[in-house]
Amino acid sequence: MRCINNIVAGFWDDLEPQNFNGSLHFEDLGDRAIFQWTQASKYNGSEDETVTFQIVLYADGNIDIFYEDVETASFANSGTVGIENADASDGAQVVFNAAYIKDNLALRFVKPAVALTPFISNVSPLSGVVPAGGSRNLSVTLDAT
Repeated sequence: MRCINNIVAGFWDDLEPQNFNGSLHFEDLGDRAIFQWTQASKYNGSEDETVTFQIVLYADGNIDIFYEDVETASFANSGTVGIENADASDGAQVVFNAAYIKDNLALRFVKPAVALTPFISNVSPLSGVVPAGGSRNLSVTLDAT
């Protein structure tokens, strides 16, 4: 997969909203911008397999993604969702090329507050995978000084 920086990937796939009367909508409400893909099919896809989802970018840096109708599209089983900044030094991956996205799923990326002293001084493990409906124990060291 080609690396792309400065991205919000709500459904990273080759979507073509104009096929089969689908559409892409945008609205700027001042404190947030809303982008909605309505009945977007995969490029060279079929009319029976479309997705409808929305990305909301807030002025404070937070991001919401709302999935309304995605389960009818078989390609939703290989979705990639995440965000990355311009120089690829920070990002968050929710899922990579796997079944995770479903109808009525909502995701929120919260911009962390900038602190003078890091409150969390250690996390173990630093990365991993938690399947949908699963759990994983983490060890977190907090510094309240």
